Formats: sequence, C-alpha cells, structure tokens
Amino acid sequence: RLSVFRFPEAPGNTVEANIRRWETQFRTPDGAPAKSSRLSIETFGGLTATVVSIQGNYTGMGSNLAKPNQSMLVAIIQTPGGTEFIRLLGANSTVQSSAIRYRWLIQNLVLVPTDKELSEMTE
Repeated sequence: RLSVFRFPEAPGNTVEANIRRWETQFRTPDGAPAKSSRLSIETFGGLTATVVSIQGNYTGMGSNLAKPNQSMLVAIIQTPGGTEFIRLLGANSTVQSSAIRYRWLIQNLVLVPTDKELSEMTE
C-alpha cells in the first residue's frame, strides 16, 4: 500500500519522533521493537528527503495482532508547506520488489506551485 500524507506541524513532530513512533509499530520475532535503517538522504527538486526502512511483524497503532514479515519504506520530505510523507507498506517480498520503483518516485518528485502562487507569478 502506497500512502501520501501530511501531519500538521506541531511541537514534537520531528523526523526523529516519527521514526521512533514507526519503530514501535514493528516487532522483532522475539517481541522487541524493531530498529529502522536510513537508506539515504536525497535532494531532488530543491527538497530533502530522509528515507527510512523498517522490517518485522507489523502491529500498526496499538494493535495486539501482528502481521508477520512486513516492511515499510517512508520518505519524510520537508517542504515549504510542511512535512510530507510517502509510505510504502506491505509484505517483505512486495516492498522489496517495489523498492527500485519507489526510490525512482522519490528521486523524481518536483515541488509544483499552488494555483495562488501561479497567479501571483503572472500578475
């Protein structure tokens, strides 16, 4: 599942806080929180993304039922309008086979002006 979302900017809504929260949604086979790895910090279209990978048994937000052998790739993108997230979540094999296309998507993002910004450019 590929999801794109934004959380309101708020105190404590940092890149590190989000990574820690996601780590608590994954468990190792012995039940401990999974550790993430950062794949890269890439610049594209003038923006910076932190790409994070986590694998394990996925519990989501507070569920006692875990889906085994799951992976998540998340790009955290700082934009002038706030922090955007592009998350790929699913079975290890699915996420791994889609990882190259996912990275291509992230590397090729471009910030598009809003309608208001476009109209201000033409005035």
